Amino acid sequence: AEALRDVMQQEDGAEDAVRSFYRHLPAQDMWCDLDHQRIATQWSVHDKIKLCDRCAFVIKERPGNEHKKLLRYNAVDYSARGPSSLLAGVATGLVVFAHELTGGMTGFLSQPAKGLMKGGIVGAVKGVVSGAYYLLVRPVHGALLLADHAATGQKNANREEGHRKLNSVFDSHLMAALGAEDGLAGTVCPAIR
Repeated sequence: AEALRDVMQQEDGAEDAVRSFYRHLPAQDMWCDLDHQRIATQWSVHDKIKLCDRCAFVIKERPGNEHKKLLRYNAVDYSARGPSSLLAGVATGLVVFAHELTGGMTGFLSQPAKGLMKGGIVGAVKGVVSGAYYLLVRPVHGALLLADHAATGQKNANREEGHRKLNSVFDSHLMAALGAEDGLAGTVCPAIR
């Protein structure tokens, strides 16, 4: 684990770190024991072998194998995905909205004090302007994120079988313009820095 940590720390950027993670996975334990070219998705309890879907189908359909038990297991998708229902979307959206609202209030109260400490009276005036900006923009941003979470939850609840859940229904360019996403696809940053 320590050797893997050292190798991963030498990688450049998040994308290279992900590639490094997948490069160092014990892939030999993930392949089908019969095919060796497909990922195993089932386990034969009787034969104690890992099987891909194709091999499991062939084994299950052979005469005399009807009562052989095959356990299904799925790979875990660690990528971030949005809410899976309208209710979950509204709930997470309300939490995000409350976070943005309290962040706006905190900025409104703390920016003048920070400005006063750094720049005296002029800094305090700049802090009041900055705090007012926080108070106006962050609740609007929170309301937009609430709407996005709710719409994403509704869309994910009605998605077709086999399609991945969406993270956001708003266009990434719109979210980047609002400050919710960096220019890199799928990376989230704080609205106001």
